[in-house]
Formats: sequence, structure tokens, C-alpha cells
Amino acid sequence: MSIGWRAVVEKLDSREHEDCSAVCKETAMAFLNAVGSSVGPLYATAFIRGAAALQGKSELTEDDVIQFWKAAIEGIQERGKAQIGDKTMIDAWVPAMQSMLQARDEGRDLQACLQQAAAASEEGMKSTSQLVSRLGRSSRLGERSVGHIDPGAASAFYILSAFTEAVADKK
Repeated sequence: MSIGWRAVVEKLDSREHEDCSAVCKETAMAFLNAVGSSVGPLYATAFIRGAAALQGKSELTEDDVIQFWKAAIEGIQERGKAQIGDKTMIDAWVPAMQSMLQARDEGRDLQACLQQAAAASEEGMKSTSQLVSRLGRSSRLGERSVGHIDPGAASAFYILSAFTEAVADKK
């Protein structure tokens, strides 16, 4: 993961950023090219799907950000074919998305939506420690996977938490 995010920073530091969709596509490709595990294609798909929600935009509204996350998370789920309970990153991402959309439907601002999503993501991440892994490499561990948090779910929580903090810092 750290190799992928370093590649993203290197790629994005080297150019001007005007179109949000283009930034997402470049992020996707930099991450994918740097990360060889299954997480590379999953997060690349997230950024490509998120890019579609931001097409032609150089400034984002709060709703644009919500739609980015919705598209990104749906992309991860479609690409990985995982469901809640499979002990994957989906156990953190889907509750985060549902929580974010619910908060928005209740009229909350972006920061409140993100905070609620991050809290749901953390709960989802923690819940994976009680699950038996059914997909991916860790599925070979069977019952031995119980008692350990899924690394993908942890990455989901950390990414969303970092994004939430970054948005708070911009206010």
C-alpha cells in the first residue's frame, strides 16, 4: 500500500491539476502500476469509477465528493465480487458508503457525512476479526483467520479516515 501511495504522490506532484477526473485516472494508473497484489486493481477501479462521477469538473461540490465515494466503492464491490461477511475490504467500505449516503439524505454537511462514514468503516473493519475469510489469499487460512482484522478492511478505514481528516483541515 505504501508503495502505491508513494507512486501516486510522485505522479501528482509532477503536474498541474485542473480536471478532477484526470487526477483520479492518473491516481488509478500510478497505484495500479506500483502495486502488484489484488488491492492494486481494486483501488485502481475505485479511482476510475470515481473519475466518471467527476468528469469535466475542476471544483467539487459536497455532493460531487459523495458521488465520487459512492462510485468508487461500488466499483470495488463489482470488481472484487465480495459481499459483506466475506472478510474483505467490503466489510468496511459498504457500511461506510451506506452511512455516508444516509447522513447526506438527512441533510448533513460533507464533514459530518465523512465522519459518520469513517466511524462505520471502523466498525466494519473491526468486525472482520470475528469472521472466517471466504475470499482471496487469506481464505486458505480458514478458521485460522478468525481473530485477525482483514488487511483490506484496515486499508479502507485508514484511507477514509485520512480523507476525512484532510477535508477537516481544509475548513
